[in-house]
Amino acid sequence: MKTETTSAIAEVASSDGRDGVVESSDGALRLDLAAAEAPTPEHLFAAAYAACFHSALKHAARTAHLDIPGASLIARVGLADDAAGGGAHLTVELRAALPGVDTAQAEKLLRQAHATCPYSRAVRGNVDVKLSTD
Repeated sequence: MKTETTSAIAEVASSDGRDGVVESSDGALRLDLAAAEAPTPEHLFAAAYAACFHSALKHAARTAHLDIPGASLIARVGLADDAAGGGAHLTVELRAALPGVDTAQAEKLLRQAHATCPYSRAVRGNVDVKLSTD
């Protein structure tokens, strides 16, 4: 199956895994993961997922002809032991605050965003993603 890229490709190299450095080929990102108080891969995934999902949420709101100023999104990403398969698996919670939007409509927007967000689509079937609203 051939797919076309609709935006820039991000290329990041890792040296020494969680104890090393990650750096993008374009120089936009360089992180020493072994440094004191450095972000973890879970921080990076949560940041990327939050930004992507928030954009999908804004798109869902526009499609529903809703304005969601002041909306915010929190992505919580963790690692849990995988007793069945060994190793660990990701845990994800996406929590949105949508001031002025009733709970039923907010939950509908979250489901719509989850159906279209590229990160949600990528993890579907592999990671349980909990959606919630404030």
